[in-house]
Amino acid sequence: MTANSGMNFPSIYTITNTISKKTYVGQTINTRRRWHSHRWHLDKCEHRNSYLQRSWKKHGADAFIFTVIVNLSAIPKNQLKEALDKAEIEVLAKFPKAFNLM
Repeated sequence: MTANSGMNFPSIYTITNTISKKTYVGQTINTRRRWHSHRWHLDKCEHRNSYLQRSWKKHGADAFIFTVIVNLSAIPKNQLKEALDKAEIEVLAKFPKAFNLM
């Protein structure tokens, strides 16, 4: 899946392997740019998350979907970091078998 150009906002997102159902949860201030960064690193076999990288290599890009879980564009900039951290923790709790290393 590709993120469209209208996705220049802060968010909590997931990258889900539709075959294994395992999910990576992340946060970003620019959703489109972050998705492109993930894709670039995964395609080059240089992603810092070795679990996600192995799954990407095994199943291929078409097995993954990128989804915005929480759109934080309404949060004031001075409150954004705290809101991102809190929302990411809440979303991660819903995925006990996530790809996330921490």
